[in-house]
Amino acid sequence: MSGNLQDAKAILNNLLKNENTPKLKRGIQKSLQDLDAEQKQYSKNRSRHLLLRCSNYALANNWKPQHLPKPGAKKAKISDPKAKKLTIEEIKSIVDAGKSKVALGMIDILFEFYNHAPQALQLKAKTLLDSNQIDSAIEALQPLLTSQKSSDATKALLKLARNGITEKAKQLSEQQTADEAISFFINKHLQHGIAPEFNDQIGSILSKSSNEDTAIGDRELRQQELQLQFNSALIDHLEARLKKTA
Repeated sequence: MSGNLQDAKAILNNLLKNENTPKLKRGIQKSLQDLDAEQKQYSKNRSRHLLLRCSNYALANNWKPQHLPKPGAKKAKISDPKAKKLTIEEIKSIVDAGKSKVALGMIDILFEFYNHAPQALQLKAKTLLDSNQIDSAIEALQPLLTSQKSSDATKALLKLARNGITEKAKQLSEQQTADEAISFFINKHLQHGIAPEFNDQIGSILSKSSNEDTAIGDRELRQQELQLQFNSALIDHLEARLKKTA
């Protein structure tokens, strides 16, 4: 709802800049005034509408709310931060109960009312990761990853996403060639704008296709060789992407 009002105001403001007819300009200005009044009224009741929507949604999906106020209960006005907090606590309970689909639906409702809710994005990413939806989880994290200061929780979730990509590469290496598994690993990271990083499991995959002497006793030297192979593969992929965009 909030986003729709903002979009409408942006369109009207753009029309106002390019309109020279006095009568039409007055009409646009009147529409903007009406939208401002509507936005003030919406903001005034936003927290109540959010909690009511979430309660109705929960009951419709056979979930008894544990943190949300009961519909119809007479209570003092709940602030926006408090409403978000109660909703997020409810979502956490739903996630803990293993109802990921219901949790994701309530998260979507929250974002209909509030654009800024980092904790909800983290919850969404975690829920998607638990459902093995790695691509969607990383997309959910993107607004947090591109912010100037990523929280420890966001970094931890990104690490889980990286681990998920690594695990899929490992599974792929058992069905296809090691080179194909490494290509998948690198491309999946680049697809989401994340720097691919060498790790022990990727080293194990590379060992399958390595022509080097696997009997080398110096483990550190062996790891360095595998790291170099990975770096070479990464450079090859980056060069190929550059050629496509050239």
